[in-house]
Amino acid sequence: MDKEKIMKKTYIIILSSIFTLLSFSANSQKASQFRAKAEKGDPIAQMYLGLCYNEGKGTIKSSEKAFYWYHRSAQRGLAEAQVLVANAYREGKGVEKDSTLAYHWYERASESMFSPALDAMGDCFNYGIGVKVDKQKAIEWYEKAIKKHYLKSKPKLNAIKSSQN
Repeated sequence: MDKEKIMKKTYIIILSSIFTLLSFSANSQKASQFRAKAEKGDPIAQMYLGLCYNEGKGTIKSSEKAFYWYHRSAQRGLAEAQVLVANAYREGKGVEKDSTLAYHWYERASESMFSPALDAMGDCFNYGIGVKVDKQKAIEWYEKAIKKHYLKSKPKLNAIKSSQN
């Protein structure tokens, strides 16, 4: 599987996990509630408002506005939002594509040991996203993610190890 497909699947998993985890069903009223809290600086509401814009739930669909709100939340330290910002930079969704900034935001999110961020750091080193390919560092990051019970890293880890034999 090529790196773009893996990264897109990771992005989809993160988004679906966020929506499922909190049984999120946005509508106009919910988006308005998120907006009110987001404008007051609530990082969780900022991230959810970004998700509303990303999906067009209760708002117009806008990658640029989604990125704006993800970024505001990420700056306040929310690891989930930091991964969303990183994904946007990696894909050029709502912002100009920049793999160096994608790596930067994955790295920031990994500081909180957020397992999807640990996995994404493995991908960065495995595929050279914002850094030089370094299979040993990729292994280390995938192992960290697996230790946090992020089992989606296991096939990637196994693929690297089997290619080294």
